[in-house]
Amino acid sequence: MFSEKVEERVIGIALKEPELADSPDFQSRYFIDDRFRAIAEALNALTSEKRTLANVWNELDNSYNQHNLPIGYEDLVALEELICGRASFYRDLQVIKRNFLENNLQLAMVNYCQNRSQAQIDKITSAIEALNTINTCDTGELTKASQAFSDQLAGEGPELIKTIPKLDKLFNGGLTGSKLIALGARPGLGKTAFGLNLVQAILEQNPTVHVDFFSLEMSKLEILKRLLSLQTQIPHSHLVNPTGHKLDVSKLAQAQAQILASNLQVYDSLRTLSSILAVIQAHASQYPHRYVVFIDYLGLITLEQQYQLDRYLQVSEITRQLKMCTLDYQLPIVMLSQLNRAVESRLNKAPQLADLRESGSIEQDANLVAFLYRPEKDLHKINLIVRKNREGCLGEVNFNFKGETMSFD
Repeated sequence: MFSEKVEERVIGIALKEPELADSPDFQSRYFIDDRFRAIAEALNALTSEKRTLANVWNELDNSYNQHNLPIGYEDLVALEELICGRASFYRDLQVIKRNFLENNLQLAMVNYCQNRSQAQIDKITSAIEALNTINTCDTGELTKASQAFSDQLAGEGPELIKTIPKLDKLFNGGLTGSKLIALGARPGLGKTAFGLNLVQAILEQNPTVHVDFFSLEMSKLEILKRLLSLQTQIPHSHLVNPTGHKLDVSKLAQAQAQILASNLQVYDSLRTLSSILAVIQAHASQYPHRYVVFIDYLGLITLEQQYQLDRYLQVSEITRQLKMCTLDYQLPIVMLSQLNRAVESRLNKAPQLADLRESGSIEQDANLVAFLYRPEKDLHKINLIVRKNREGCLGEVNFNFKGETMSFD
């Protein structure tokens, strides 16, 4: 996502410390703003020792006629005088480069829609691979990682976000940032119900944590009724159709007030990845280390501009961007996903990683992949089996499922 401030900061630092413009990632083509691209071109054209403000201005003057200059000399001076240190320079360069590569990927997708050929698919794949290299293009310093570890040892690091106690053992004590968690199940087995049980547990145990629940399948009213059933233990069917049922109105009013006062927001009209990411990015900055995202469910997210891509390419791009979001903003994202029908035809019904729809990118990008399944015919028994866990152990957790209130115990 383009940020004028990031480009401005990089140019300001490069004018102040000209040798930084020798970085291989300081390329004028990466800049979106015409003013900053022009200055970057001028800096690239000069050797380090000749990158004085006067010489940069001469380069600009030679490249543009007087009426087309994208920036004035006073603006150039103001940029050099910006108060910003070099500490953020290389990180900001990666942000700028990523914006450029993401634009290239969008263009490749548009071209594929106009010409569905293997060559265009290869271009999309190459664009995705180029984006995936961004994480390795850093300074290589371990200073921040070392400080973060020292803070953890001293008990001063980000506080763990507690969930359901049975699950926290698999989460090494609770949820932390930079985690993409995939939770899969066959339709009708309780993905949404389990997700809302997690939401309720998080809100109850972590009063300062903000939770965003993106519901692409159910309306806000449906989600609210499920939460009310969970909280009051009034059968969900009675809330769906109150006729003929004597409801405890006072109890429901109290539960509604608690939900409205909590740090939960539910979105049921955001369908595209860009609209979802826009909310996440805004709230991640507002609630650092105290923010969790739920997406119900992955298969219903669409890419912006309605590209007619093969679904596996769409899912690859969606999970890649969600993973990058967890890393950039240090937050956990729980995405729900459906399983394909293959699991139904096997004698052993325990789901495998390959049972995820469009599974390649999901299992590759996710830190943890878990599945809900019913190990026996007992409708009150549902297990959660963890098939991938980068930071912890694999395992299986047994739950008692109360269908009337959709609660997992």
